Amino acid sequence: MPIQTQYAITLAGVQCYEEPPQEKFGRHGSEASRVIVCAWPDRVTLINTLLGGVTIVNNAPVNNAPASYPDAPWLYCQDCELLDLIGPYNIGSQGMLGANMVRYRFIYKPLEALVDGQEIGAENLDVSSQFLTLQPGSLQWQSDQSPILGAGTPGLHVTQATFTKEVRSLPTLPSNVIFSLAGTVNDATFLGADTGKLLFGGLHSTRRFIVGGTLNWDVTWILKFRSIPWNQAYRPPNGTSGASFETFQLADGSAVYPTADFTQMGFGP
Repeated sequence: MPIQTQYAITLAGVQCYEEPPQEKFGRHGSEASRVIVCAWPDRVTLINTLLGGVTIVNNAPVNNAPASYPDAPWLYCQDCELLDLIGPYNIGSQGMLGANMVRYRFIYKPLEALVDGQEIGAENLDVSSQFLTLQPGSLQWQSDQSPILGAGTPGLHVTQATFTKEVRSLPTLPSNVIFSLAGTVNDATFLGADTGKLLFGGLHSTRRFIVGGTLNWDVTWILKFRSIPWNQAYRPPNGTSGASFETFQLADGSAVYPTADFTQMGFGP
């Protein structure tokens, strides 16, 4: 197929030629593609720029977002494929077959979210409850304030939830943040949860190579919510007070679950 030179464009600083795109839009998924012809040596620049990734600037990693599709900017470049070598063929400096020009298809799909150039993946929320068995006399009847005794004492459901959030393409595994958050609760309102009601529940991490051979990490953060603060427990009635949820502590007076800044995870509050 001959090069359509009448459609010359400059893309990512590369002089190239664009051919008719393909688009598919639907309620349950959309996709578009651009067909680009460029010089064989320029394909690397084009691929790295459109697919995004992580580059090192002044010895610090910088996340570069993938390029968006011009007529549907909520679609981002996710894949590319070689369609054709445009001759004459030759053997390049790396000892592999090449050509003067190359035809590539760049495929654009939705990302789940893109915040400040950082790709955000799936979010999941599972809500359940913890059942607490109460000591007889912990509750009373509303009509006459008499204590509920014996086998008729009802239990108590405390709402709890597990929230997971995936952050993709981190240039490094944030080990210092992970270890500093272990065993802590939120020190301020975070994702709508009041102070002390979110417990850092750990994470899952995956290491992978992306475009250009850059090593990246995908991290799934896990947070545990409880409608009662994590540093409180049910205290049965005693001689001086009735049943209540009360703050507990270690023998030295320190908190069992100290507070920490959860925004270190890179999202929220």
